[in-house]
Amino acid sequence: MINIIRSLSITTAVSLLFAGVFVLAGINFWLTFFISLLGQFVLFFIVGSVLEFINELKIKEINALKIAEYSKQGVEVECPCYKKIKEFVPISFNSKNTYKCTDCKKNISVYVSTETAFISDPNVPEIKLDI
Repeated sequence: MINIIRSLSITTAVSLLFAGVFVLAGINFWLTFFISLLGQFVLFFIVGSVLEFINELKIKEINALKIAEYSKQGVEVECPCYKKIKEFVPISFNSKNTYKCTDCKKNISVYVSTETAFISDPNVPEIKLDI
């Protein structure tokens, strides 16, 4: 509340200053005051809108980078509850992996297991038949 009062006081003071300067030039005080006041509100609105748009773009970019990083180190899991909600969860190999289900709101542990297997060789030797 104090910030709003301070902001309005500064805006009014700037408008009074402009109106005072233009009165010296012979222009109507109240007309200049209200035009200056309105101009500041319009300018602040435009600047605020542009900054908000830029921040939204940055947030979208950051979220896209997060998703790209999670896709490198994550897995789609299924909640053990009866609804079997599927969610993408980031996986870390040096800490405990948990997440909160968005549907049942329970904390879920994710256990990562590994397996080994022989690499199959796609080069199959040719069999020659003597006929």
